[in-house]
Amino acid sequence: MARAHLRGSGGHETAGAVFFLRVEHPPDAVAVGAAHSIDRSKLAEAGEVEFRQGKSEERVAAASRYYARPGRAFNRPGATLRDDFVIFALALPPQGVRVLSPAGQLPQDGDRVRILGIPSQGDRPQAELLGSVVRSEATRIEVDLEAPADLSGWGGAPV
Repeated sequence: MARAHLRGSGGHETAGAVFFLRVEHPPDAVAVGAAHSIDRSKLAEAGEVEFRQGKSEERVAAASRYYARPGRAFNRPGATLRDDFVIFALALPPQGVRVLSPAGQLPQDGDRVRILGIPSQGDRPQAELLGSVVRSEATRIEVDLEAPADLSGWGGAPV
């Protein structure tokens, strides 16, 4: 997990969190974030998107182009949570962060899972929430968390 920072003539602006996912073709890894956390106008003006670790703000990757056409923020008319994504092609492989591999199939009801994220509070640069799948469909996965948690900023987190 890392935080996205837009770079350009206006300086740096934080633009949500991303996770890194392995892909079969070059660039071999991409950064995936939630479309609702990135202002597309500011993104278009930015010369580059830097990805930095949570608290240390160490640069782990950068991108200047999309890997796929961006989705739409879930709060836009007609959009859904499934549309709420943006995928960046990385200039170089990410350094110092975990690159996830996509699962071959959906989790089954009862499977234990981890949800990865960057907590908005505290000192940890990355955190995970544990839980069990209670419902798994192509358009949604519902997880019963083992403990109460503040989910602010966890939208788009990988399961």
